[in-house]
Amino acid sequence: MNSVAVAQGLLSLLCVIGLILLLGWLLRGRLRPLRAGSRHSLQVLAQLALGARERIVVVQVGEEQLLVGVSPGGLRTLLVLSRPLQVETGVTAPAASFAQRVRDAMHGGAETA
Repeated sequence: MNSVAVAQGLLSLLCVIGLILLLGWLLRGRLRPLRAGSRHSLQVLAQLALGARERIVVVQVGEEQLLVGVSPGGLRTLLVLSRPLQVETGVTAPAASFAQRVRDAMHGGAETA
């Protein structure tokens, strides 16, 4: 191989890397709204682990709250809550309290405070 061919190969490689970096910099601002953030109306309010890889999650979507089962096989809506759970911001509720609230919501029992 002569030095001209090596120089052309390195120059081509640098151009491709530069183009990738330039496109990443240009698209950085456009892709930011796709990330989860406070601007979206979708929010996880509470969750409870049921096993090593299974859990139930209360998700707020706009004004509606859903009880969702999460497992390695996917997601499944278990219940649309008729009475929204009151979750205090900044305070983590104990797991037993959340479990009792879920049981009450599923069986239509009295609300615990």
